Amino acid sequence: MTSLMRFGISGNTYAISGATVKGRRNENQDLFAWSVVSGGLIDSCIGGEMLRSSAEGRPDMMLALVCDGLGGMRDGAAASRAVAEDLIRWFMTEGPSEDDPNGSLETAIIASDTWLGIRHNGSGTTLSAVMSIGGSWVSAHLGDSRCYRVSERGVWRTRDQSPVEDLFRAGMITEDEMNTHPRSNVMDVCMGLGEARRTVFDDLGDDWDRLVLCSDGAFGYMGAEDFRAVLGASGSAEDIVDAAYERGSTDNITAVLIEKSRRA
Repeated sequence: MTSLMRFGISGNTYAISGATVKGRRNENQDLFAWSVVSGGLIDSCIGGEMLRSSAEGRPDMMLALVCDGLGGMRDGAAASRAVAEDLIRWFMTEGPSEDDPNGSLETAIIASDTWLGIRHNGSGTTLSAVMSIGGSWVSAHLGDSRCYRVSERGVWRTRDQSPVEDLFRAGMITEDEMNTHPRSNVMDVCMGLGEARRTVFDDLGDDWDRLVLCSDGAFGYMGAEDFRAVLGASGSAEDIVDAAYERGSTDNITAVLIEKSRRA
């Protein structure tokens, strides 16, 4: 399942693409989504389904996200869809305030986390999101799905909320060893546990060439340097998903790629 569109925000034009496959699993519990307000219109995509409506009077902004439903918990696919639909619905109908966009998004994430616990008790999902408003770009994540920022200076990524990330940061294992560690599938927190206040926000700046959101099925089956090379060479989210599958990923694989094109 793939989707692609172009949009303009704050004098720049961007291309955004999303792709997801169940891979070698029986069910796909991942989901990607985005919503873009530009030129008085709002274009949204949830798992490949496109929607368009009027957004007259609203400033240009966008939200993109990847959710990875947890297979070890009940209804992982329902959990990822519920969170994606909650946040896209919020963005389409209300959206972030210009005074406190991060606080607005955090409030929406906490509300979705609460409702997830009510509607699908015992289920869970990761969340990795990127939001832009007023020319600023931020990431927000909970769990071990990631945001990568690719620029001429190199590749930066968010920090997983997991025991193996802590071991890596402490210098006890290498980044490649994170993928094969016995606790590689363990997370400290996820959506559905009532702990959304632990959502981590990172300022991404605007001096990047591309941003990538992805589930662990994309990055968890190849070396760190190999994956960074894939991020730099890929022309679409589908390229990233295909590369992960070809390298033997046994998980669902999902990616969203946002690429800065040129000055509008």
